[in-house]
Amino acid sequence: MTATEKRAAVIRKYEVLLGRNKYSQPKRDYCYKKYSDGKYYSDCSSSVSYAYKEAGYSFGILNTVGMYQSAKLVDVPVVIKSGQ
Repeated sequence: MTATEKRAAVIRKYEVLLGRNKYSQPKRDYCYKKYSDGKYYSDCSSSVSYAYKEAGYSFGILNTVGMYQSAKLVDVPVVIKSGQ
């Protein structure tokens, strides 16, 4: 599978969360499974981590600091032009 195909798989999983999940750090593990109130929850880092896991490319369920410190992830500098 190419890098583009892998990114597309993660994007498809992340699209499930958009507009559905409520923001919560304490309930962040209910990103793809319902909490007892029937709703889904995530925070920024858990939504990214779980989307990768659901797509089959898990690097662990990390918080933001964990992502920056993980040997499994790499910083890729990019130039943002016109908001993209």
